[in-house]
Amino acid sequence: MSTVSPENNHKNSFEDKVILTTIIFSLLIAVLLFLLSTIPGTGTVVATFLGLGLAALVYRFLGGIGETSFQIRAWKIAGTGAFLIGTIWFIDSRLQTEVQWHPARNTAQWFAIDNHGIPLQVDVGGVGSISKPKADVLAKNQLSMQKSGDGYLVNADFDSASFTHGYISKENLSALNLSNDFSLSVLPGKFVITDSLLRPYTKFYNLDPLPFYISTGRYGGEYSRFSLHNKEGKQLYQGQIRGRGAEIIQVDGAFYFVAVTMVNHELPDINDKYAKFAFAELELKTALK
Repeated sequence: MSTVSPENNHKNSFEDKVILTTIIFSLLIAVLLFLLSTIPGTGTVVATFLGLGLAALVYRFLGGIGETSFQIRAWKIAGTGAFLIGTIWFIDSRLQTEVQWHPARNTAQWFAIDNHGIPLQVDVGGVGSISKPKADVLAKNQLSMQKSGDGYLVNADFDSASFTHGYISKENLSALNLSNDFSLSVLPGKFVITDSLLRPYTKFYNLDPLPFYISTGRYGGEYSRFSLHNKEGKQLYQGQIRGRGAEIIQVDGAFYFVAVTMVNHELPDINDKYAKFAFAELELKTALK
């Protein structure tokens, strides 16, 4: 009849408690991580805790504990370690197999993933699949046109960036009835020819019924220089016309035909040089309102 000393019994009881705590703690952590965690690489951690719990169980029963057990402790420790490593490897490989996902890709070049590396499914349809923004969003999209060759670049300007929508030509605008062009007709009552020959440096000659005055500048080099002013004397336009030429100008949103009908800059006395001007407001045909 064998007896176990109180000292060995206390030792075995303490060792059993440590092993039991290790088993319960390891298995609990493994289950919680497996059920709750979505972080990539968690499978290895789960396998480690699960293997630790099972290895503690094997250590407890591989040869027993204390004086009543198989006493080749090197075999017991080595066997427990081998079991731990083997368990981790086996469980980790099984977990990896279960959580692996090979998405069916529409192309062989790329697929979308989130910030955790998990693949996402992205469905892109044809034209119209992306919903249009609200009207107030489009209203803030300011477009500008920039001359480029024979056509125009249409740009969108935002607070932080700008980009080009595309390229349009004058033919594109005409096809959509969106182009402006000048007619050859003059608005009724909007035509005036200066009654007298205007000398150089004439000031504020009245062009009524048109809403401005004309002042002439230096005559010479084949050019008749002039400027237009409103009734308060503010300069609205400044230009020059060569010989008996003509041009179309824009003043305060209206378009005018300006021509020199008579001119002589060859006289020796500067005060004898003259030019006679004609002004007419043009009718502008446009589909833009």
